[in-house]
Amino acid sequence: MNKEIIREKIIKTCMQKYGVDNVFKHSEFIDKSRLTKELMGNIVPDSLMDDWNLYKRKVRKLTNRNKRKLYEEWNGLDYYDQEKIIGNLSLSPTNGLYPTLDHKISTIYGFLNDISFEDISDISNLCITKRYINSSKSGRIEVEFIESLKSTSSLA
Repeated sequence: MNKEIIREKIIKTCMQKYGVDNVFKHSEFIDKSRLTKELMGNIVPDSLMDDWNLYKRKVRKLTNRNKRKLYEEWNGLDYYDQEKIIGNLSLSPTNGLYPTLDHKISTIYGFLNDISFEDISDISNLCITKRYINSSKSGRIEVEFIESLKSTSSLA
């Protein structure tokens, strides 16, 4: 109970002082933290990155914000083949059957076709699939990949 009271007090203080419920969300802190990481050589400054790597960084950052919600709302099925894979979370993350996050419209496709990084990172563009399916999908978009699955299965 004391932990909850303390947590509420911290949130209230942060809201009063900074206008956010967590100091890590405050723009001044974010900017200072980024500058420190750049000066220490822990991250490459945006100004030194090419357009593709900057786009990827922005997509990854926003995607990570949506990742938790995606997993909370996930029904436990692979998006592409509807196989139940929630139990596969106990496997090694390098296992081909391990559930991974996929962008239905791939990041590279978004970059090459001038789709905003916000749209590529949006939860409506995210799904969960097995690692080997995600790898075989590669840079294709959802529609192309599903078509390739249909044509492959019709050959068998």
